[in-house]
Amino acid sequence: MPAGRIFQDCSITLGDSVSLTEPASHYLLRVLRAKVGESIIVFNGQGGEYQAVITSVSKRSVSVEFKNFHDVNLESPVQIELGQALLRGDKMDWVIQKSVELGVNTITPLLTDRITIKLQADRLAKRLSHWRSIAISACEQSGRCVVPIINAPVNITDWMFASKIPTFIASPRAKDALPKSLTCQRARIVIGPEGGLSSNDLEQCHTDFCYPFSMGPRILRTETAAIAALTMMQVQWGGLS
Repeated sequence: MPAGRIFQDCSITLGDSVSLTEPASHYLLRVLRAKVGESIIVFNGQGGEYQAVITSVSKRSVSVEFKNFHDVNLESPVQIELGQALLRGDKMDWVIQKSVELGVNTITPLLTDRITIKLQADRLAKRLSHWRSIAISACEQSGRCVVPIINAPVNITDWMFASKIPTFIASPRAKDALPKSLTCQRARIVIGPEGGLSSNDLEQCHTDFCYPFSMGPRILRTETAAIAALTMMQVQWGGLS
């Protein structure tokens, strides 16, 4: 059984020997206690995964040789983009982690009327890098071979009109669940902030390709709503059906 599963952002050729990145090496050496001769799984986000054998180790470096390619595809039949109102701190991290585990393809943080978070350019770059690392870790854990895209935050109006893909808005005011008569290969979900979307936000979302839907009689926290909505969509159209 492989000692671990890691992501490497590089091209891979069978038979090549490479030194893994320092974070990956640290994880294998200090967390998994991997040793020379053990097998690991490596994926690079371009589809499929590789079996590799550890050929040498040092204090901060692990070298491997790529032995076999496995055409693994755990992606959902429905491509989902999550438009999640920007959350503070760990809540956004948690939504990204669980959304990736549930098969989301793209996550876009949305700026709405009730969001007061301001991210300057330097801080935004750090947050995007941090969010991507969370997405990568979730792929390593869940067996996915394609890392979802994490976009920079955008205004909800700009995001809504950037595409005419069917867009589903989680709303406590909606009476109907996801429409069973509709078949989707691509879809978007909108999850509002704490306190919900304002009337102005909802007005901007009022288009021919938007569908408000209910997730039941109880009011969910925004981070809970994201996971519940993704699960509902995967059950209806995706990999949980």
